[in-house]
Amino acid sequence: MNQVFLKRASLALFFVLLAFSISPLVMATPLSDIEGHDYEDTISILTEAGIVSGYPDGTYQPNNEVNRVEFLKIVVGSTFDDIDTEATDDTCGFSDTVSGQWYIPYLCRALEEGIVQGYPDGTFKPEQAVNFVEASKIAALAHGQDLSEDGSVWYDEYVTYASDRLFIPPDIEVLDASLTRGQVAELLGRQGHVRARFWPDPAHVVLLEVVAAEDRQQDLVARAE
Repeated sequence: MNQVFLKRASLALFFVLLAFSISPLVMATPLSDIEGHDYEDTISILTEAGIVSGYPDGTYQPNNEVNRVEFLKIVVGSTFDDIDTEATDDTCGFSDTVSGQWYIPYLCRALEEGIVQGYPDGTFKPEQAVNFVEASKIAALAHGQDLSEDGSVWYDEYVTYASDRLFIPPDIEVLDASLTRGQVAELLGRQGHVRARFWPDPAHVVLLEVVAAEDRQQDLVARAE
């Protein structure tokens, strides 16, 4: 059966169940600029889950780059539900972070959990675009995948882990590629980065996993051709 048909059917069933669920989740306003985008389905799913969000003007801007603290907020905020977003009176020990900034609670929590470390010079470079290998390691650590770094470079095991499981968005061509908002959604969606707490009904999570699996299978077939 056609993979695209299966994916669309799964998504249709997902939205039907979501609409009639007793879950308190409120349906979000459709994003105006993702129709036809390669990662439209994943962006829609993760937006409904509250893992990623659009802008006040109703756009998602999927081709915009994501910086290190923006990515950290998405991952940490969707992994831990006890973040004190008001606790901004800190720098988390880095020389280039600013007390009072919105990202401080997420950065400090990530540091406490061993998800990030910063650079040897004592900086974190919060405004620097996050690249694929950095994002892969952060996401893996947030999910408890502390992979041994036995390779010649620090990211070898994380890239291998992501590649073997087809977690890598198909338009990532180089390891140090800066990630766009669309690619971030796809990367996290392929890893099943949706916790049951977003949808108390397990059926929602199962359907999300089905869609993610179909994405990965379609990618595998395309790469084999």
